[in-house]
Amino acid sequence: MKINNYSLRAVFTTIVLFSIIPVIALVLYSAYEERNHLVKEIRNDISVKINQASHRIIPIVERMKSILIVISRHDSIIRHDTAAANIFLKDIMTKFSYFANIGATDRQGIVFASATPISGRIDLSDRLYVREAILKNKLACGEYQVGRITGVATINFGFPIINASGDISGVVYTAIKIEHLKTILSSIDVPDNSDLTFLDVNNTVLYSNLEKIYPPGSRFPENLLGKINSVSGNNTVTQHGKDGVMRIYTSRRFSELEGPTLVLGLPEQQAMARVNIITLRNIILLIIIAIAVLAVSRLLFNIFIIRRIDALVSVSDLIASGSYGSQTGISHSDDELGRLAASFDRMSISLKEYIDEKKQTEEIIKKNNQELQASNEEYESINEELISANEELEKSGNELHLAHSRLTAVINSMDAIVYIADMQSYEIFFINDYCRRIWGDITGMVCWKSIHGKQNGPCEFCTNDKLLDLDGRPAGVYSWEFHNPVNNRWYLCRDTAITWTDGKTVRMEIAADITDIKNKEQQLRQAQKMETVGNLAGGLAHDFNNVLSGITGTISLMKFNLKKNKFDPLEMIENIQVIEESASRAADIANQLLTLSRGHKLSLAPVDITESIGHVMKICKNSFDKTIEIKLQLSAGGIMIMADPAQIEQVVLNICVNAMHAMTIMRGANENQGGCLSVTTNFIYADDFFRTNHPEADAENYCIISISDNGVGMDSKTTAKIFDPFFTTKKLNQGTGLGLAMVYNIIKQHKGFIDVYSEQGVGTTFNIFLPELKEADSRQRLSEDQIFAVKGTGTILVLDDEDLLRRTARKMLEASGYSVVDFPDVDKAIEYYSNHYNEIKGVLLDMAMPKLSGKDVFERMKVINPDVKAIIVSGFMQDQRIEEALSSGVSGFLHKPYGMMSLTRIIKEIFG
Repeated sequence: MKINNYSLRAVFTTIVLFSIIPVIALVLYSAYEERNHLVKEIRNDISVKINQASHRIIPIVERMKSILIVISRHDSIIRHDTAAANIFLKDIMTKFSYFANIGATDRQGIVFASATPISGRIDLSDRLYVREAILKNKLACGEYQVGRITGVATINFGFPIINASGDISGVVYTAIKIEHLKTILSSIDVPDNSDLTFLDVNNTVLYSNLEKIYPPGSRFPENLLGKINSVSGNNTVTQHGKDGVMRIYTSRRFSELEGPTLVLGLPEQQAMARVNIITLRNIILLIIIAIAVLAVSRLLFNIFIIRRIDALVSVSDLIASGSYGSQTGISHSDDELGRLAASFDRMSISLKEYIDEKKQTEEIIKKNNQELQASNEEYESINEELISANEELEKSGNELHLAHSRLTAVINSMDAIVYIADMQSYEIFFINDYCRRIWGDITGMVCWKSIHGKQNGPCEFCTNDKLLDLDGRPAGVYSWEFHNPVNNRWYLCRDTAITWTDGKTVRMEIAADITDIKNKEQQLRQAQKMETVGNLAGGLAHDFNNVLSGITGTISLMKFNLKKNKFDPLEMIENIQVIEESASRAADIANQLLTLSRGHKLSLAPVDITESIGHVMKICKNSFDKTIEIKLQLSAGGIMIMADPAQIEQVVLNICVNAMHAMTIMRGANENQGGCLSVTTNFIYADDFFRTNHPEADAENYCIISISDNGVGMDSKTTAKIFDPFFTTKKLNQGTGLGLAMVYNIIKQHKGFIDVYSEQGVGTTFNIFLPELKEADSRQRLSEDQIFAVKGTGTILVLDDEDLLRRTARKMLEASGYSVVDFPDVDKAIEYYSNHYNEIKGVLLDMAMPKLSGKDVFERMKVINPDVKAIIVSGFMQDQRIEEALSSGVSGFLHKPYGMMSLTRIIKEIFG
């Protein structure tokens, strides 16, 4: 067989080239995926921007709807009283400068009333907003037009007039000046050379920031709009604009108005600049890596292979010429060339030894006789040493037994559980007396059955895999805390792998009972909360009094107007909104006090962090020293996270209180009191650089809460200890040292982390990082005056010892279509339910009653009717008592105070 001769260098170079092909492919694929990810970010960014722009238009529509509803229900409009209606409309128009006109038509579209004087017969039956309002009996939006009455460019809204018989008798309309739209939309922040255009139902331009290209009243290009509307959701389309600029376009159609569309286009060159730079960087990096790998591989091949082969060839020539004993000089490593060199060296030495051995054979034979004689004498000496060693072994055995007894006594005297178990079969080999007193004699049993309850297999939290390294050797002590549900105790466990008497590797666990320590830590944390309540009690009381002043003042004004027979629908709506907002804020303050003053179980939900910070800062402004200036800079549009709002507000509050102390009570006697407290929020993307500096980051996007002060500050040694429990820089009786330890634990529970920077005499900054909620519902929450109560039928039994609450619940339910029977007394309510439970759809129970709790009443009713449906109502936070009631079969929980919407909605959801 013929073997071709190839250069080893050429073969190796070829192999290296083929080896790095997968690496090149992987790098190219990674670059491709990174580019796609960045493009996705750009598309998400344009969707966010158009959502922000849309939110500027939605309040206009909602405002128009509210105004038109009020106008349509005015007595003069319903009666088509032209003279009275003209006065009423003119009075409204004076309050809104952005209206070109307000008017009303009959069902045929003939104008019978107008805020602007008219002459002759005005027919608006051809206007879209008039036709749509009559046809669909709802708010309608018109197209771009120049008013027949005013001569001003406007966009109109229409709403049907319902007469006393419930029929549509006409349309009321408002004309908004196009200039007003321009004022609102021109304030939207978009990149330079972007295209932000608002179109009516006929695709006529109402506003465009490119006014020279798309003046109001012009038509938007049909081909461009068609391509933009051909995609949906967050998808985008890249297209040249009318001015020739390539942009990434998307659109948003306002479904309620059935027509108007918002178009947004960002310049592609500006948006894609970062993507192109990263792609070029990846290609250059790939070329550099390929050249470097090839050069280094070739250099190493010459050093570690070619040179050694040359040495082997030289030694082979020397051996062939008779120079036995010659050595290669190559290290006898475990690779192929090392073993070959070792073989050559051994062969050379063996040949030399073979020649020398012949000369030495005779001398060896002579010496053997002499050595045999000496061996006999040595054997006698060894026999005497064995006898002595046996005696020492017996003595050592006695000492070992004594040491074993001492060790057993020490282990049995330990005030902690000690047991040893096999790491494969989980069989228990040894337990001490402390363990035996708790679990009995469980030697020979399986640990996960005897210690941790009757399970179907090994514990999920078993530490066996943490006690050995990758080579199967003991990895040292592993410490952890464990709550045993069998005896409801907490233990601090220290596990380690040791070698047992039969050579097996087993697990030894020493578990100390720390239940009392855990309970004391919880009490200390509660003490810290109460300390915060004490610091802020004045501010909360001030805030609560402000809320009550808003309610009582507004009610007194309404009573005064009613006594004077003054009834303005718009003013009445505004007064009700003030009362409702004040009552809601009072409930928030009560909930904050409940959360601060008692234990609170972590309850995660989507939270707008900017709203929570706003609550805290309002408390700070009312309770902090007036020498403290508070600056607040929150991200527009809000930031949604998954969190317990009460816990997050507690975190911000604790840090702000510490900042206030650093600028007041912690300053020297001769220093000026006061300073600046700054709170800001922002977003950050967790890129490679961010993750390098923050290894704990495991989310893509984070929100940052930055809290800064210019107080006394701290040095680096103090900063390193601030999260340790009981460590405090304050004077005696000014702090427990638990506030920041609690802050650290709460943020850790929310999968976040904290950075702290401080300088003595300069101030301190806390940066709190919390994962942003990926798919949070960004829609604005509607207040109850914007939502109609949920209608229903059937009989509801209401049990509450508070007459005011019982009467209010009855009125709200009856207004929503339900029949209501209510009782202040538990016995009468149970007696009535026993006789009429077939007629009752569901029961509304107050949790705290004079005789029986809501849970006990439910249990009594459940005996009467196993299918009873009930909702527990309480002014306290959802705690253990509520959880027990829900676990016993109660269908739902409603927190006081509640409004008509929240009451009727949960009634509908649970009772049907």
